[in-house]
Formats: sequence, structure tokens, C-alpha cells
Amino acid sequence: MLPPPESPLAADRLIRIVRDRFKHVPDTRTEPTISLRDALLSGFALFFLKSPSLLAFERERTSNTFNLQALFGLKKIPCDTQMRTILDDVDPRRLRPAFTDLFRHLQRGKYLERFVSFRGHDLLASDGTTHFSSDKIHCPHCLKKRSRNGGVSYSHRMLGMALVHPDFRKSFPGARNPSSNKRDHEGGWRAERLGPGVGRLPPGTSETPGDHRGRRPPR
Repeated sequence: MLPPPESPLAADRLIRIVRDRFKHVPDTRTEPTISLRDALLSGFALFFLKSPSLLAFERERTSNTFNLQALFGLKKIPCDTQMRTILDDVDPRRLRPAFTDLFRHLQRGKYLERFVSFRGHDLLASDGTTHFSSDKIHCPHCLKKRSRNGGVSYSHRMLGMALVHPDFRKSFPGARNPSSNKRDHEGGWRAERLGPGVGRLPPGTSETPGDHRGRRPPR
């Protein structure tokens, strides 16, 4: 069930915040047929609607164009190939302010106050994952790992974190953070590194449970 229109969680309000932020992401292309804003919003729509794949979203795009345009304020929806081509050149750091805008909106609406749960602390659930791995393909940003037999593997990892409450089904994710060669394990990360959404918490007011490999009991 969708929240009432006046709720800080009303879908149209949250989408509008993201849409307004995407207008400020610079587009270096010359006379593009599809605006960067529309490409970014289409990528956002893909995850907002929980499409299982780009192909599934492409089918939704062709069969339900009007609703997508009305809900997300899209003028022109790119196909999957166009979306990949356009978004591949976008610096992910340009999108981080959208997380900050959303958390500020929820904070102003005092919605986040109900997430205080553990001894007056916010509960931040975190976990790391590998989303790319190869023995041959790599880039300057890859995490490089050498095995005992001398082989080398390259990967991209990230740490994700979300504000959670044991009594609520809803959670609020923060911007993901890529790993580096110096910080290649979950225990090496600090909450201060998680940027948008987490920076609102004063030092010492959050607990950060991880999975069974990195979990530390609260003191």
C-alpha cells in the first residue's frame, strides 16, 4: 500500500527530489537526442520498479510508455543500448547528492526519528559484495589480489549500508562505497566513509552490524 500523499514517503515527492537533482548533472555531449536527465531517470525507474533486467524494463518501456513518462517526468525514454552508452560515461560521484537530498527530506519530515532503536542509537546494517571479478579483464580502479600459486585476480567490490529498524519492513540505503587496495575487507570500513545519509549521524550514535564474518557485538 502506498503512503498517503502528505507522507514524506509519498512516491511522487521522492521521485521529484531525485528528478530535480538529476537536472544538475552536467552533460558533455553535443546535441544529444536523449537528454542525460532522461537517461538517468530511466535508470532510476528500472530499479524503482524492480525490473529484473534491462530486457524486462525494455518490454515495460515499449508497452507502458505513457505511465513511465507520467510517473517519472520522462520526455524521451532510451532503449537499453542507449541507456548503457549514455550512463557508462557518468561519474557516479555526481549522483551521490541525490542520496543526501532524500535523507534531508526525510529528516526534515522527522520520519527518521522513529528509526532510533538500540539504546538511543540508529541501527546501520552493512555488508560487502563483489560485483565484478576476472583473471584477465581489469582497469586502474580494480582491486588486485594475488593467490598463493602466484595467480592474479581483479575485482570490484563495494560496501553497502542501510538504516534499519527491527520492527519496520522499510529501510533506507545509503550510497554504495567502492573498495580499494588498502581497504579490502569489511572490518576496515568506518561508518564515516559511507557518505550521504550516514553523515547525518553524530559520532557514537550508530551501531553497525555486519554479516557473520565482520560482526562485532555492541558494547
